[in-house]
Amino acid sequence: MKLLEWSAIGAYNAINQYALPAAIIILNGPAVEDDRWISENQDEATEDFFKCVEQEILENSTLREMAQKVSRQGSWSFLKHGNNAEQKGDKTMEELFLRNFSSVHVHYVPLEGFKRLGTSEIILRQTSRLSCRIRNDSARVQEARAEAWTRFDSKQLSIVFDHAFKHLSSGSAEPFDFSFCRRHTTLPDSIDGHIAEFLKRSLNERIEVNFSYASSVISSSLVRHALKVEGMGKSNLPLLVSLYVWAHS
Repeated sequence: MKLLEWSAIGAYNAINQYALPAAIIILNGPAVEDDRWISENQDEATEDFFKCVEQEILENSTLREMAQKVSRQGSWSFLKHGNNAEQKGDKTMEELFLRNFSSVHVHYVPLEGFKRLGTSEIILRQTSRLSCRIRNDSARVQEARAEAWTRFDSKQLSIVFDHAFKHLSSGSAEPFDFSFCRRHTTLPDSIDGHIAEFLKRSLNERIEVNFSYASSVISSSLVRHALKVEGMGKSNLPLLVSLYVWAHS
């Protein structure tokens, strides 16, 4: 329940709304064991998890309300299926999770010394598999963000990490406030704003050193953009060429 509530807040107020996070639920040393959870089919634990919680969407009024809620913003089911997904609502717990996560994986790590599966060899193998899963899911989400041009730059990432670690160290039971974080990492919403931000970062205390570099980047970008805009490139070609030559002279 807490994970779904957190995911709803995260997806509806996230900074990168079209690149939903990947969820990995770790069963870390539970008092149960199952040989299938350490087999080559690494989706066994995930399938068992959803089978166990499947009835919750029918029996729990809060989950039922979440499943029936119509919301376009941050909805993964909407991004995948459009209006049809919203009109019918979520029918299963897996669909409910995938509304706010790009994928859900349940990973089992045995308790050391517990019964048959608590051996060092199995624990090391499961830990290694978990590491690979984290790297693969991270790469997939980063690729999606790159395609949507929603990756963080170094300044934004440092701000997000700072807020995240402060939240974790506070011991608060409340979910991470993405809206507060977004207010400190908002990107410009116009070309003028992007150019001004670029110049501010490039020329800050380094005007003489970086002026030529900054003007070259801006002129090249403007020329490339203008040539892509229908009807603009041809009519302004002499001006654009002059601007480009001036910046590179």
